[in-house]
Amino acid sequence: MSTVAKPSLRRSVLARYAIAVVTGIGAVLVTRALRTISPHAPADLIYCSVILSAWFGGTGPGLLAASISSAAIGFQFIPPPYASASTSSDMIRLSVISVGVFVVSWISGRQRHAEELLQQAREHLEEKVRARTAELRRTNEELQAEIAERKRAEEALHVMRAELAHVSRVTMLGELTASIAHEVNQPLGAIMNYANASRRLLAANPTETSRIDQALAKIVDDAQRAAMSSRAFARSPKRNRPKEP
Repeated sequence: MSTVAKPSLRRSVLARYAIAVVTGIGAVLVTRALRTISPHAPADLIYCSVILSAWFGGTGPGLLAASISSAAIGFQFIPPPYASASTSSDMIRLSVISVGVFVVSWISGRQRHAEELLQQAREHLEEKVRARTAELRRTNEELQAEIAERKRAEEALHVMRAELAHVSRVTMLGELTASIAHEVNQPLGAIMNYANASRRLLAANPTETSRIDQALAKIVDDAQRAAMSSRAFARSPKRNRPKEP
């Protein structure tokens, strides 16, 4: 969230001159009221208002307050503390104060300039911090998106590996089934052929016992070979079965 610095009163030219006018006229009126009550009341409040205006607003507002005070003293709007006294002493004192106005104004100007530089540096730093924060936020979002994409890719790869392992198991199981069928069907086919031949011999010539005995012996051999093949596959499951992934 960006923050906008509110302009201070010291940055407003109108506010600085308005404060100088208010403090100058106020000091003159308060001093006149004090002189009315006590003729020997000092006019230090006027000088303080000039110094305050110069410190707050700078050279221009300070000189404006000094001009208001000088006009009030010069036109005897403020009565002198003594009946026989003249306004020369107050004018001299006000002139000395006017010189001090320049000094105070210079110090105030330097201070205000330093404050402006400090404010600019702070705003520049805040802008850099906001830009850096936005950059870090974008980098974090890109990193999170990349991590999510990588997780999805890993999950897809895991699924593909599982499917490939399943296909491999099914393929090896098919090969194993085909091999067992081939090894068993061969002697079974021979047994069937020899059995049919023996039946034909018995039907054609029942006295051909030697040939029938040879066919029956071959039937027994093929049956034993089929049994040995099935036992051999049963004894070696690790070699013939598909491996687990």
